[in-house]
Amino acid sequence: MTTPNPSSNFPDPPSFETVQGKLKPLLDTIQEAVGEGTLHVPEYTKWQAEAAIDYALAPNLVRHKAKQFLISSGQDAKDEEEGPGFDTEHIPNNGLCLTTPGYKVRVLKSSDEGGVPLPGTSTTRQNFYNQLQALIDFPEFRNGNERVQPTWNLIVHWTVDVKYNLLKLSLALPIHFSRNELGKWIVECAFDEPFWTRSLPKPIQIDDPIQPTNLDIQIEEDTGEQTGEEPAE
Repeated sequence: MTTPNPSSNFPDPPSFETVQGKLKPLLDTIQEAVGEGTLHVPEYTKWQAEAAIDYALAPNLVRHKAKQFLISSGQDAKDEEEGPGFDTEHIPNNGLCLTTPGYKVRVLKSSDEGGVPLPGTSTTRQNFYNQLQALIDFPEFRNGNERVQPTWNLIVHWTVDVKYNLLKLSLALPIHFSRNELGKWIVECAFDEPFWTRSLPKPIQIDDPIQPTNLDIQIEEDTGEQTGEEPAE
């Protein structure tokens, strides 16, 4: 995968393993939150006595329920000596955006192909995907680094099946959003990897299959005398 650098002065993006290691508690919380949201969709459908899931409404139901869970988790995560591990921002249309030191995370539904969704026409989201931010390299902002570090924009996107069972959550670091030579909009990422997948039930393995036993079966020969008529004397 090509990973273009947004600017010659922009630091190289961190690896998936680095980000996953630093944000594991947050990613675990997001997984629980989105899981709660996807469970809410069939419950809502049943409550409304609807014949099928409204797939246009369902992502909003997931985000609404997940946001409630995340806000609650952020408040509960406070420590006596430090603040919450993340802050939940309120953005339009039940969108989810979390901030934690060094990172800003948007939680979105995966594309129909299971990849990073396109940002659409929103300038704010396009800038988010393109990692557009001003880096003022003053010594007091470097925090021990050789130069000031950016706040990396990340995307957690979730994939479900037709029944809205959560199948997978992926973590992506978008670098560039543009059209390719065929005119198709594409999102280039430094990485886009799953960090949680639904466990499938393991098939039952029979180590010692039951062998059929030899049975003494008696077969009576059909003599053709059973005609339903009385035998002649």
